[in-house]
Amino acid sequence: MNIQETIQNLKELHSGNPWHGTAILPILQGVAYDKVNRKTAHQSNSIGQILEHMLSWRSFIQRKLEGDKPFDIQVNSRADWNKDKTYTQEEWQTLIDEFEKSHQTLCKIIASLDKDFLLKTVPGRNYDYTFLLNGLSQHDLYHIGQIALLNSLL
Repeated sequence: MNIQETIQNLKELHSGNPWHGTAILPILQGVAYDKVNRKTAHQSNSIGQILEHMLSWRSFIQRKLEGDKPFDIQVNSRADWNKDKTYTQEEWQTLIDEFEKSHQTLCKIIASLDKDFLLKTVPGRNYDYTFLLNGLSQHDLYHIGQIALLNSLL
């Protein structure tokens, strides 16, 4: 995927009309606050925790795109999953606002890149930026599916 296709894909997933169904933003906006901290018997993370996890990895991607070579998130660390967190209504809205801001910021950063940048290896990883940005879409789609399912079950 080239830079323009990557941006278009992110925009479509975020608030467009993606092939799979409802975009991310309408799903998040459709979650009533009383469901944000609840879990099912088989789900170890709440909707709020899942969205915070999504934001953590978006931050990782943003920092790598901006050249922060040493920054990392250890899988299953508190930075990856804040499992003990309970969100106030204000904090929930802040997470949604941060997701929106993250989307705008990532699209702006990606638009500023040249095509050769996508082929560079991400510092500290064994893959390139094309793989990382494709992974962003996959990661968001996977977790927004979890959020949509939890929202319908709770």
